[in-house]
Amino acid sequence: MFHCFAITISTYLFVLTGIASFTLSQPPVNSLDGEFLTNIADTMKNLEKDSSVSGILVTSKFHGKVFSSGLNIFDMFDKYSFYV
Repeated sequence: MFHCFAITISTYLFVLTGIASFTLSQPPVNSLDGEFLTNIADTMKNLEKDSSVSGILVTSKFHGKVFSSGLNIFDMFDKYSFYV
């Protein structure tokens, strides 16, 4: 397992195939805020540097429900305090 920068991403390397898999798990629907996107980018950069990785598979913890809902609109416009 690689070191991950966030609790919301689990990363594994399948040694026989060289395929790295990381799972997005930011409840409830993997909405993409600034911190989560940074963690995804950091994970991808770390995997890219590893010569034993020949491919990357991105999955969601929410099997059959959603991969990602997309950008978190509240984060984009910093509206949390207004709506909470």
